[in-house]
Amino acid sequence: MNSFKAFYPIYKSAHSSFLNRLMHFIGTSLMLLGSGYAMLTQRLWPSSLGILLAYFFAGIGHSHFEKKSSMRFTHPILCILGAGLLYLETWKQIFTRSKPR
Repeated sequence: MNSFKAFYPIYKSAHSSFLNRLMHFIGTSLMLLGSGYAMLTQRLWPSSLGILLAYFFAGIGHSHFEKKSSMRFTHPILCILGAGLLYLETWKQIFTRSKPR
């Protein structure tokens, strides 16, 4: 699968549980905060901690709420792009109280 357009519906179906998406959202938010803090302080550990927390929360989401394995090992680049788009969609859903598409 080479096209993000073809991949994203499959990626999104692997994240159909709102609680799974919420765990990803929390983890990604912590990663972004850690990376921002790392840039401000010029230290590596906040970014590293943010990445570990992102994987931790995503793992909880997949193992406890979705009961599906991650696709990050088979399609790593497409998963990063999918995670970014899903993060934006979840942000919109949480803060505008809109229903998912």
